[in-house]
Amino acid sequence: MRGIGQRLSPHASPDCSVALRALGWRAACRRSLSRQPRRARVFLRTRTSSRLRWPSWRSRTISARSSHAKRARFHENSTLSFDLDAALRWLRPRGKKRPLRRRPDDKLPWVDRAAAIGAPVLLDTTVYIDTLQGRSPAALDAFIGLRTCNHSSVCLSELAHAFGRLSPSDPRSEGALKVIGQSIREIPPHRVVTPDAMTWGAAGVLAGLLFRLGSYAAGAEQRSLNDALVYLQGRKLGWPVVTGNIADFDFLNQLVPDGRILVYRRAEN
Repeated sequence: MRGIGQRLSPHASPDCSVALRALGWRAACRRSLSRQPRRARVFLRTRTSSRLRWPSWRSRTISARSSHAKRARFHENSTLSFDLDAALRWLRPRGKKRPLRRRPDDKLPWVDRAAAIGAPVLLDTTVYIDTLQGRSPAALDAFIGLRTCNHSSVCLSELAHAFGRLSPSDPRSEGALKVIGQSIREIPPHRVVTPDAMTWGAAGVLAGLLFRLGSYAAGAEQRSLNDALVYLQGRKLGWPVVTGNIADFDFLNQLVPDGRILVYRRAEN
């Protein structure tokens, strides 16, 4: 089985690809990592080869905190406390009743239209899944090869879910878990960020709005919470969230417009 430094194509590693699809994650492999500002992880693809060099790390000193006044006021609370009243004043859930509708493509911020050089980014779980399955588009590969990439503990949890979810008796599981495990182990600890108490609490309110106004089916509550957590992490740190989960992160961006997203479509195999 190939390590994480190599691209997994459905032809080269069918068991792993099938097992990944069987996870039933919010990525579907359809949905949707964050980190602290010190060093950079970069995913690089060599176009002279069909193999993916993932990941290659390089050092970079950055300062990614936003100075936006509204954001600063909201996050001035201790990271160990949750101010429910502040979250309700900010998100105003009782005043939001209009159903969400996805915006047209020309109104969305796409990875292939983003500047090559810019702010660090936060990766959604879809980036890992799509790369492992060989479905990441060339524009995404080039983009994250130039930006400082950060990782959320929320997404790490979604990846680690496979270790309990996949059956040990299934012969496909070992190969899939080997690759997923290697990808997690190669993430530098200083590039991983974890939501604080205020982010967790506000994400609960935001996830409820997403679920209600997005008309989601029962059972999507946890998926909505994970999406809201990643989105609010990116917002707090001033990092755009890179995701292939277009509809849900578009909804989140409509509910909280001062967060940022960069979306992409998966390549067809």
